[in-house]
Amino acid sequence: MMSPTIPARIERPSTRHFKHHRMIIVKNLYNDGWLNSHFHEILQLQDADNPAFVREILSLYVSDSRRLINLMNRPLGMDTVNYKEISVHVRGLLGSSLDIGAEGISKACLRLFNGTKAENKEETVLALKQLTSEFNKMKPKLEHLVQMERLILQSVLYRGWNDGHESSQIGCETKRSREA
Repeated sequence: MMSPTIPARIERPSTRHFKHHRMIIVKNLYNDGWLNSHFHEILQLQDADNPAFVREILSLYVSDSRRLINLMNRPLGMDTVNYKEISVHVRGLLGSSLDIGAEGISKACLRLFNGTKAENKEETVLALKQLTSEFNKMKPKLEHLVQMERLILQSVLYRGWNDGHESSQIGCETKRSREA
């Protein structure tokens, strides 16, 4: 009876493999209008000295966005709505959304900001629902990207930043910018 052959070494996917997969995810997010060219700038800031940069930025963005949306909901349950309080939180979320290039969330923030500026409760409630919906749609996409960044980081720690290859450039053209 022959014993089964055990491979001498099981190959792990390369850093290049994970970076290529990330490139596909990001390109799809650009093409579908979820992200704009500002996200490409975030990717450019990640390097061998800070290989976890993108993962950290996205994780902070998701948790901070969730917190701010929850804070915006509180004043709407009151008899007298504090529009200034909502506006402060909207500006915070708008700023971070613009920084990472979260296109849909940025637009929803602007609509909500206009509702608070007009002190129109109905418009503010509808805009906050739209913002919450946009965030809930984008959150799993960003979490998928965070997971890919974790895999890249693990691969970097195992093999090295470039893994013998340079990463590919990602086109920054979005579906929305092509239509303009």
